[in-house]
Parts: sequence; C-alpha cells; structure tokens
Amino acid sequence: MMERSWFDSCYGTPDGIADWHVHDFTFIDDYRFITLAGEVLKDDPIKDKRIAAVNRKFLDAGWEGDGEIGMIWIPPFSLTTDHHSNGAYIWHVKQSNNGVSWLMSETAWVEDRDSSGVEFLRPKHYRER
Repeated sequence: MMERSWFDSCYGTPDGIADWHVHDFTFIDDYRFITLAGEVLKDDPIKDKRIAAVNRKFLDAGWEGDGEIGMIWIPPFSLTTDHHSNGAYIWHVKQSNNGVSWLMSETAWVEDRDSSGVEFLRPKHYRER
C-alpha cells in the first residue's frame, strides 16, 4: 500500500475528493483568509489532478463554474472535532454571478443558528469542550 503524502492528508487525494462534503454558504465576503489553490499547491506534483477533482466535485454539487478555487485553513486550536495537528483545510469558491460560496471539506457540516438566530455552519460531529 502506498503511503499518503502530506498533500494527500491535508487536501485529499484526487480519487478521495469524491467522498468529501460540499456545502453552499451565503455569504463569505472577507477574502483575506482565502488563498488561491494554485498558490497553496505550487509544490504539489499532482496539483492539476487535485484541482480538477475539486472542480468536478463543486460542479456536481451545483456550482456554475465561475470564480476562482481557493483554500481556507482552520488552525487545530479552533476545531471542536478530532483533527490531526495540521488543522483542517476547506476548499472554497465564490460563484461570481450571485455571491454564493461553495465549501468542501473532509468533515460534514450542518446548518445551525445561534441564540440570536444568526445562521452558521458547524461540524456534524461537533463535541463540546
């Protein structure tokens, strides 16, 4: 069995991305924490295959194909689920024509509301600390 690379463990394998979870979210308007996927993966020997698999997964979920695919890194200290020390990586693309963000990660997320009614996404397997 071939050992998974660091890129595979963080960003998914081109075959494994098919099993990741996609969510649409309205609206993410602060781009300072989103880095273009090509920049994040610049040293990845299979960067093009990985990005193509992400592109297909977003299109299958309903993304219309416009916007640039990026990455969001969630540091391990801000997670309430069991993740390795690398934190969690979320693929992101914002659809240009209506501003909907498409998010994809290994973790399933569910919509929730805080006590004031504000909607947010939380990990499906959330655990209180």
